[in-house]
Amino acid sequence: MAQPSSPPQAPAVPATPLTEPVEGEAPVPVTPQVQPAPASARAGSVWDAVGFGQTGAELDRLRLRSDAVEKRLDQIEGWARNSAERTSFVESMVADVDGFRMARARQIAGQQRMTEKFIASLAGLAERIDAFGLEIEAMQARIAAIETGQQAELDRMDDRLTAFAERQDMLQRVMSGRSQQIRRIDRTIGLLGGEADHSAAAPGPVAGGLHGHALDLLYLAFEDRARGSRDEIKARQAVFLPLVEQCGAGTADRPVLDLGAGRGEWLELLRERGLVARGVDTNEAMVALCASLDIDCADADALGALVALPDESLGMISGFHVIEHLPHEVFVSLLDEALRVLKPGGVLLLETPDPQNVLVGSHGFYMDPTHRNPLPSAMVRIIAEARGFADVEIRRLNPSPTRFAGQDRELAAQLDELFYGPQDYAVIGRKI
Repeated sequence: MAQPSSPPQAPAVPATPLTEPVEGEAPVPVTPQVQPAPASARAGSVWDAVGFGQTGAELDRLRLRSDAVEKRLDQIEGWARNSAERTSFVESMVADVDGFRMARARQIAGQQRMTEKFIASLAGLAERIDAFGLEIEAMQARIAAIETGQQAELDRMDDRLTAFAERQDMLQRVMSGRSQQIRRIDRTIGLLGGEADHSAAAPGPVAGGLHGHALDLLYLAFEDRARGSRDEIKARQAVFLPLVEQCGAGTADRPVLDLGAGRGEWLELLRERGLVARGVDTNEAMVALCASLDIDCADADALGALVALPDESLGMISGFHVIEHLPHEVFVSLLDEALRVLKPGGVLLLETPDPQNVLVGSHGFYMDPTHRNPLPSAMVRIIAEARGFADVEIRRLNPSPTRFAGQDRELAAQLDELFYGPQDYAVIGRKI
């Protein structure tokens, strides 16, 4: 029996990689590249081998190896297809990147040209700004020179106006002084003329006596000497300004009436605060003095002025050092009339020397020859309350600055109260 010939051997393939590794992927296993033969040829080879007496087990192994080889060949074919697709994708991406780079390069070149033009424009604008700044500085220098000249001229004019105003003030003071002198001369002439008339008319022992207002100038001189200066009196009376505000007085519908206004210090003080007030006095010299100061003061006695007013027509009635000149009956009548003409909430303010001060009660009070008798504060308060005033209070005022100096301070304090205590007091009553 003839021996079968050996099966044909597949040509040897060099052990080279199927493809180069791709970045980011696992390398493809290195497997000898075998060119697959036609299926009929592969089957014939197997069966040829079987025909030469191989066992069944060997046939199974060969079959399994053949299946494995076929599976491996299929995998290799799939890898080859994936590699080609990836290569095509990468090539497409590279082309896109190249196109983007070219477009970006063109864009950057355009922007660079625009930037160069903008920088050139800014340089030109900066030159124009510098030139404009120089012009502004020159204009500012010219304006400063003009302002300096104008300020110097204004200063000269201001100095001249100041000098003119000072001269005008001086002339006004001189004219005012002359006017006051003329008014005083007129008053003196009028009073002397009245005295002469009275002297000529009065027969017998009355001839040569003083009548009517003949002593008005004397009393004015006495006030100037004994009572104190206008500023001193105004400083003392200023303590009552809050009282005027509290009762709402000093308005057109709640005016203040000052009885026995004298030289008009209180009325002047109220006018300086813009308050509505007027006064009355029987001393013609006092009334004339108030007129010279543009102070509203009429020639009338206190009680008569109140009697002539309608009910509830005043916001406040004041009288400084008046009631000590009045007889008791007149004083009571004055309280009654004051209560009648005050509006509800109105205030009566009366100031008088305080006889509780021994020196005032025994000596100072009688320095004024027209005073009748001292009025103790407790008595005046009782009378005011009895005539219908409410919330009557006594305010002791103007203590003497002199004090006793002694080692016994308690005794010194008592002596101070008796001799150097308040020299005046005010009685304040309200209408409810």
